[in-house]
Amino acid sequence: NFLYIIMRNVAINIYNEEYTTRIKSIENWNISKEEKIKLRRFLEELELGKVNKGRKISKNRQCKYLSLLKVPLEFFDKEVDELTDKDIERFEKDLSSGKLKSRSGREYEHNTKVDIKIGLKVYLRWRLKEKAHSLVDWLDTRRQTQTPDYLKEEDILKIYKACKNNKQRYMVAVFFDSGTRATEFFNIRFEDIQIPQEKDNFVKITLKEEYSKTKGRVISLYWKHTLEAVKDYIEERKTEGPRADDPVFKDTYNAMRLFIGRLGKKIL
Repeated sequence: NFLYIIMRNVAINIYNEEYTTRIKSIENWNISKEEKIKLRRFLEELELGKVNKGRKISKNRQCKYLSLLKVPLEFFDKEVDELTDKDIERFEKDLSSGKLKSRSGREYEHNTKVDIKIGLKVYLRWRLKEKAHSLVDWLDTRRQTQTPDYLKEEDILKIYKACKNNKQRYMVAVFFDSGTRATEFFNIRFEDIQIPQEKDNFVKITLKEEYSKTKGRVISLYWKHTLEAVKDYIEERKTEGPRADDPVFKDTYNAMRLFIGRLGKKIL
């Protein structure tokens, strides 16, 4: 019981499940057994802070490194110690020209290409030390400023109306109305939600600093569907007898992301 009380106040790391899956997936990469061992050690040193000196890299960022590095390491089809200038030039040409495609068969976005090259630079500097400078320092990693893709309110409403239960409606409404990061959303506790009293008609949510990348803050949710969505899901969850500092949302990050992706493709 004492251990349970302690653990209830610990931030939920939503990326643990994905991280474990991604680590296992390295076995299926088309690279040598020796390079797979080196890659796992690279991740360990990222987390320790030995790669970006003094800066520990989270599991979420490690997953991104894996996504980025799979592209060039499989492309080279040779040991990293044997890479030459010609190998790097060939990779740069195929990536920049669009010859290298993503898993969906599409050309990578410009800023994704930049991320891939940055990831490669970091890995080769760690892996090859001084030799890496002449190999990759010339790679162009300048970003292009562009307006990010976003959904309009009418799109969110379509998704909201397609939800089949209180949990799904709560997730869509709170995410849209609050603009929280995923980690912040999963760490919203029952004690953090203020249901309006008397004349008020909007929900307030406290985002605690210990669960956030930024300063803690209290935000008000004014979207016309949010109050109903929050009240319905809270009432449903209360039947399970939760504690005040239990997380409100009861699901995994991967399940949530999969649901949103599938519903978005179906509805939009």
